[in-house]
Amino acid sequence: MSANILVVDDEKVLLRSIKHSLLLESFSVDTASNPNEVFSKIKNKSYDVVVTDFSMPEMNGLELIQQVKRTALNLPAFVLMSGYGNLDMAIQAMRSEVSGFLKKPFTRDKLVFCIKNILVKKAQVNTRPLFVQGFRGGILSALKELFSVQESSYKNFEKVIEKLAEEIDKITLYTMGHSARVSRISLMLAKKLRIDEHGFQTLLIAALLHDMGNMVLPDEILNQTGKLNDIELNMIRMSQQVGVEILKSAPMTEKCIPLILHHHENWDGRGYPQKICGEEIPLGARIIGIAEAFDAMFSLRPHRKAYSESEAKANILKARESQFDPLCVDILLDSFDDFRDHLNPQTC
Repeated sequence: MSANILVVDDEKVLLRSIKHSLLLESFSVDTASNPNEVFSKIKNKSYDVVVTDFSMPEMNGLELIQQVKRTALNLPAFVLMSGYGNLDMAIQAMRSEVSGFLKKPFTRDKLVFCIKNILVKKAQVNTRPLFVQGFRGGILSALKELFSVQESSYKNFEKVIEKLAEEIDKITLYTMGHSARVSRISLMLAKKLRIDEHGFQTLLIAALLHDMGNMVLPDEILNQTGKLNDIELNMIRMSQQVGVEILKSAPMTEKCIPLILHHHENWDGRGYPQKICGEEIPLGARIIGIAEAFDAMFSLRPHRKAYSESEAKANILKARESQFDPLCVDILLDSFDDFRDHLNPQTC
């Protein structure tokens, strides 16, 4: 795999080390230790990937990325390196359409995997950075339909929601059909909790769209096989809020927004985004939270194999009163086989 890589860092020892690692993979590698060197190089040569440190004396890495976008011969993919990560950096990175993240210190394997993964995806998309890949094709079409649907037509609205959920699930192979399964489990729980018809409809919409934020996440994060670093974790947490902001402009979604926003809150208050706990968390969000985890346990993911039934039961029970609402746990475990069957649409 050939590619032109530009590495930017004011630490020259690290620059040499990164360059050596990438040369071993037969990449063409240039280095720069300050912005003037960067701008001089990008005006005369096209790069496939720019790897930049965040903390540098003259301007930080995200400021550098914005300058490169305005002056580069072509638009490269960007990788951000940092020794720390916080929510503000995650928000800025998302806005800057960063494709990869490397938390210092990182291994040579992590570096090479990050670069190669980005190059593969960049070749497939061949147009825009990975951050915005989710908005192409079916998702963009479904979003346009969502914003144009008439409030008087709930049936059409439900069809558009289902289509959008399907397109979001297609972003990775590991989430195909995930939203539909989460909605089935959520509605089954809602019936056992005797939620009224109006709450039932709100829950259906929220369960189908609970992963709205995934469409603004790069593949590097969605397909991560190892432990996520601080920046990547903050990106995931922020993406959920971005998804909610998109829905605020759509018709008939107002009541489902709190359910989507809070479905990663924990019963003990250690979740996100607001660290609320117990019954402060909307019931629908508590339902979606355990339904999503239930489906994920039985699904193959990049970092692990699917759980066995005994493993899933043990994990759900372990999270009772910490991650999950104890009542939802008790209902799910009491009818475990029925819920397990509902993961298959043919049994519903």
